[in-house]
Formats: sequence, C-alpha cells, structure tokens
Amino acid sequence: MKKLLSCLVSIGVLASIMTSFGASSAFNPNIDPNDDGCLANSDPACFKISNINELDVDDNGVVSVENNRIKKVIQDFFDDYEYRIDNADLEGMQYDKYFSSKKGNKTTLNIALIDTMLYQNILSKTNHYSGQRIRELNKSITYNYTNITKNTDAALIDMYIYKTFNYNICPSIESATMDRYLVKMVLENGEWKIEFIDNFISEDILYSLKGQGVDLDDIISINKYKESILSNIIKYNEDKKNESSITAIQSRSSNYNANNAVAYANTYVFSPNPNYFNIEGIGGDCTNFASQVLNEGGGIPEHFGYHGYNNCWFYTSSSNRSTSWAGADYLYDYMHSNNSMINFNDSNWSSVTRGDLIQVTYDGVNMGHSMIVTSIVYSSSGRADLLVTYRSTTNNHKKDILLSTRGSEDQRFMHILGGV
Repeated sequence: MKKLLSCLVSIGVLASIMTSFGASSAFNPNIDPNDDGCLANSDPACFKISNINELDVDDNGVVSVENNRIKKVIQDFFDDYEYRIDNADLEGMQYDKYFSSKKGNKTTLNIALIDTMLYQNILSKTNHYSGQRIRELNKSITYNYTNITKNTDAALIDMYIYKTFNYNICPSIESATMDRYLVKMVLENGEWKIEFIDNFISEDILYSLKGQGVDLDDIISINKYKESILSNIIKYNEDKKNESSITAIQSRSSNYNANNAVAYANTYVFSPNPNYFNIEGIGGDCTNFASQVLNEGGGIPEHFGYHGYNNCWFYTSSSNRSTSWAGADYLYDYMHSNNSMINFNDSNWSSVTRGDLIQVTYDGVNMGHSMIVTSIVYSSSGRADLLVTYRSTTNNHKKDILLSTRGSEDQRFMHILGGV
C-alpha cells in the first residue's frame, strides 16, 4: 500500500476561533504598490507596532504581569519578522534580541529554519514571475493566546495568528492565513526569551524540504538550502515562461460549477463544515477539504462504493468513506484510473483556472498535499501567478495566497472540466 503523505491534523475548534481573537496588530503600509516600500521602522505610515490591548487578568481581576510580558516579546518578534518581509530586509532580523542566549541545538536549528523561511518569503516576492515586487498591503494581524502555562522560569504558549491582507498585484482580493504556534520561553536575567517556536514551518512545507534533500537536523544542510533559494526561484520562473498552454478536451458531460467551488473553499477554509469529520491523526484535512470543494461546492456527484476502497469517491461518515476522499495520493490515483467519475485533464501552471486542483508530491511519486485554485493573477505581460486556498495541518490554513510563495516544489495540476 502506498504511503499516505496527505496533510496531517486539523483541529475541531477552528470554528470558534474566528470570534475569540484577542490582541491585534494593524500593519498599514499605505504606499504605492510599485514603489520600494517602507524605508524606516519609525515611519508610522508604513508600519504600526502592535499594542497589547487585552490584558490577562486572574479571577480577582488582577492583571497577570508575567503573561503580558511574555505576550509582548512574542508579538514584538512576529511584528519585526513581518517588517523584514515588508521591506525585503534579508539581514536585519536580530534573533538574539528575542531568543535565548543559551542556544542549544534545538534553538540553533529553530532559528536557522525561521531565517531560511524569511529568505524564501522575501526572495519569492522580490524575484516574482510578474517582474513586480510582491507586497502585502492593508495588513492586519490578530493574536489569540489559547493557553499560557508557566512556572518560575519557563513558559509554554499555545497561540494562533490570523492575518488578512491584499496583494499589490491583485488588490481587490482579501487574502488570509491562520497559523498555530507552540512557543517555549525561558526567563533569563529577568527577561523572557524564546527558546524555540514549534510549528513555525507547516508540516507540508517540512515534507517539501525533506523531499528536496534538506536534513532538518543539520545546520549545514539547512544553510545550503538557504543559499540555493534564489536559484530555485529563478528556475521556477523560467519553467513557467517555457510552458505552453494545454487545451482542455472534454471527454464526457460535466456540470462542474467552478465559481461555487471557489465560494465553498473560501467560506469553509477557516471554519470547517461541521457535516464532515476533521481527519485528525488519520491522514489530514487538505484532501478532505478539496473533495468537499469539488463535490459540495462544484457539484461533482459522489461515486459511491465500499468503505476503505479506492475505486470510488464518496463520504457518508467518518467510518464510511472512500480512501480517495481524504487521502491526497489516493485521490490522485482514483482520478487517473478508469473508474474515475471526475471529469478532468492533466494540466499545468499556464492552463489551470478557478476551481481546479493542485497536488504536491514530496518524493516525485506519492501525492502529499491538495489545494484549490481560487483565482488567476495577471500582469501586463500575461499570467503572473495563481491564488490558492487550502486547509492543512493544525497550524496552517490559507485563503487566496500566491502559489509562488510556497517556494519550489513538485506540483501536479488538474483542470476540472465543465467549469463555469
């Protein structure tokens, strides 16, 4: 049996998170999308440091000073990180300001991975296929602290960050991300410092790095990958320029409604449909979500069969569904089999459109992640990027984000026929 690499866990409390966010941080670049951006951290028109506007109090109404000191360090770090991205500052992030000075191996590796993602984020936006520098405008960040557990000199923080923004190359669309982090902190010389941030990099991106030969336990391997990021982005852009469009040939009737599929994706990405079980610990939620988009959103009929089989595609309950419904690799195999009732053509970056399916393979063979195309981004020279929406691990749900910001990975494109 093929190894199921489908996106991992999705929690059942996301529906309530949207109404429970606490402290907010508003980033208001308020700049021309084509200029070079903010020039200084002190420019209030470009960047607003977050304020903790909801203080922790105990049952007697006494403010928890330590909890709010902890929150300030965390929010200052993430604010600084966003500022570096906004200003394409590859070298200005001062990790020593936020992280423990007693850097064990885990802290050192954690910083290296976080810095590598900073490089990838910046370089993918400053070397974009469109020729423009990609910026996130009208940015608003909200912090929600689910739990803070601490003793005299250590703390563990379970938190979510919800971010909304508009890309400068498609300013009419609001993009959003929801990320969960587990932050371990220690008290050093009277100041709280970060020891490590778990889940900073989502599971699907970690799989992608491993698939590209990165040893996540070796600082040399991580730094070597970091040095290759720019060349990988350039190759990614060149590959897109050399692609030819694929003409879709419809082989049988189809009533797929792509507009409804996209609407479903963007409705349920952060607040999952309660009629479906969140696939926790048994494969993940990305393909479960993609199947819902194709079926409930787009109107593709289910192909009923027997529970646990892959020659069908259906969901009746968590204990009565096909493997193809929630497993990325199984869905790919089903769609490419003679049994498939999903009308599609294999496609590419140049040809897919709204409502289409993208899958990612981490080993060149097995599919490990599923995403829905929600919009096509154009520049003066033509197609510039794709917006995608997906659910994934507990810390990683995305709405209308640029596909290119995921970095270089092995993607498969499937155009669903009959779309309107």
